[in-house]
Amino acid sequence: MRRSNISSFTELSLRVAFAAAALLTALIGPAHPQTKTRCAANDWSITGGTADERRLICEGVAKTEALLGSCGIRALEPVDLVVADSLLDFCGAKAHAQFSTKDKTIFIAPLDVCISERIEKGLFELVGPETAYRSIAAHEAAHAILDANGMRPEQWVDNEYVAAVAQFAAIPPEERDNLIGALRRPAPVTAAEIDAVIYEIAPLLFAAKSWLYHSALPEPCAFLNDLVSGSFTFVDNRH
Repeated sequence: MRRSNISSFTELSLRVAFAAAALLTALIGPAHPQTKTRCAANDWSITGGTADERRLICEGVAKTEALLGSCGIRALEPVDLVVADSLLDFCGAKAHAQFSTKDKTIFIAPLDVCISERIEKGLFELVGPETAYRSIAAHEAAHAILDANGMRPEQWVDNEYVAAVAQFAAIPPEERDNLIGALRRPAPVTAAEIDAVIYEIAPLLFAAKSWLYHSALPEPCAFLNDLVSGSFTFVDNRH
């Protein structure tokens, strides 16, 4: 029995549609989710990014783990890190990186974005790009470790102090000295200068002051543990 013209047309249309779908699949290829890679020194995992970005991030994490771990403040569980597509939004402002307490994940912008989309008088203008990138990973790693150790949300100035210390510890001494010299005179810093207002206005200056205060302490580990336990807080030492 001869097929109707309508049936033949329908069959031809289906064949064309299937052929087009097959061609599109071949051109696009199957979707592959980004795989996680682990830092060699620990179980922290990174999703996305280039090999160099992952290396620098892992180096920053390792430096913070070594610094805080030497004071008995350790990561209690592995943390996920994600190399994002752009700068991060932090309270309505742009940031190179951010630790999400909700997701227990550190998000870091790509290195080339951090370099090209500089944030005011930012870190990437004052030290080498790899040094800067490593240091922001160290900074966020400190936030993750402090969160795991139960630092209270209202201690955010203390939290930023510890993260700043970890960040500057991850910068080689000569570059660190040059950075401090570009930001301020390396004079002694009092506890009253570790201030929320300074952090809001000039976070990099806050970080420099934090490092100078920390490096002058006779017992820095004891002080870091006092901050984590809440027995000392900078909030109570502002004039």
